[in-house]
Amino acid sequence: IVLILFCHHHHHRDHDYDLDKSTNEQSPHVIVITICGDTSFHQAIIALKSILIFAQQHHDDNPSLHFIIMTDWQMMTTISRALDQMNTDSSSHFTYDLKPIEYPNMNDGEVRIWRSLFKQCASQRLFLPALIDYDSVIYIDTDVLVFTSVHEIWSFFDRMNQTQMAAATYESEDFSSNWYHRFARHPYYPPYGLNSGVMLMNLTRMRQFGWLERLQPILNEYRSRIVWGDQDIINIIFSMNVGRILIMDCCWNYRPDHCVYSLSCQSAKQNGIRILHGNRGSFVQPDKQPTFNRIFQVIERVNLTRNERHVIIDDLKQIMLTQKNNCAKIVDFIIKSIE
Repeated sequence: IVLILFCHHHHHRDHDYDLDKSTNEQSPHVIVITICGDTSFHQAIIALKSILIFAQQHHDDNPSLHFIIMTDWQMMTTISRALDQMNTDSSSHFTYDLKPIEYPNMNDGEVRIWRSLFKQCASQRLFLPALIDYDSVIYIDTDVLVFTSVHEIWSFFDRMNQTQMAAATYESEDFSSNWYHRFARHPYYPPYGLNSGVMLMNLTRMRQFGWLERLQPILNEYRSRIVWGDQDIINIIFSMNVGRILIMDCCWNYRPDHCVYSLSCQSAKQNGIRILHGNRGSFVQPDKQPTFNRIFQVIERVNLTRNERHVIIDDLKQIMLTQKNNCAKIVDFIIKSIE
């Protein structure tokens, strides 16, 4: 039985986070992102900025926010400066760790293969159970904008049953435009495959499952047949372990594919877009997806110190006045989420 989780607002009370205590409910909400090379740096910073804008951290009952950035040594100073500035500007304060890109227990040749799988360093996420000590984390791609509180995303961990170790969304909502159904030459999660741009990971359960030990054999067997790198490997693992992942609704990972041909994500229409994923360069290439690019620019311009919600909504409404393509309609879905 696949449980589809819809996008209604949920209100939970969490305990304050106290550094002297380490019970689960007092742990911070941990967000992990990988920044590899200059091109992903700016998008990643704006992704984290969007989290701060909608974090609602000024409520005393919300746990603290902790960012973990996996990156190359030469990027660390630049990233650190940007994060420190955001922490100064924002009313939603956070802590962060910068960790070097690392592929544990591998020789140089193996590291090169893993590192260059799909996008540079994207496969790093597969190794988080060995690299991060926390019980659970939310992993996001760099090309993501969050339009809800982390608190709400985190609530999916509470909804996992005892065997589920991750949560993610389908690759699409139907077969007609589905890449895996049409082209995949390897097993994938039924029926539509998984998109891993937003993934909740219970690292404790992944370690117990033996996640890390499964990676190299899968790569050895399927390397010539995988196209989307780490996402395909995640699909292969869960195709063999379908009960171990919780399916989130498409409004938690809304992509251009959901609006280019038709508005295929029903829950986004009903309840709003919670997380927007501008994959394939949609946020930064104006000619590709002008609406996605304009939405990205709205978040780019937000003054974190003032963080005025009505200004964001007014700016978003301006997009609808000038854009007439199908994807322009999603602006309404974003406003629905943040109003």
